[in-house]
Amino acid sequence: MASTLIESGTILHLAAKLAAPAQLSSVCGTALQMQRELQWFKMVENLVHPYYKQSKNMDNVTAQVVFTKEHKNLA
Repeated sequence: MASTLIESGTILHLAAKLAAPAQLSSVCGTALQMQRELQWFKMVENLVHPYYKQSKNMDNVTAQVVFTKEHKNLA
């Protein structure tokens, strides 16, 4: 199935964004912060239609790529 270019991205693209510093600081340690972020992303990923998992945003990237870029410093 070909991926679709969606101008503003999908809800999965939004879930892939790094949480606000105030939310991240509620969990001690970068490993636990990353775990929480990954759990959130996977939960949203399980809710979206499979068609949208490979959809690309206006930057021509999937939500998985957004997640990887956004969380680079936590990794």
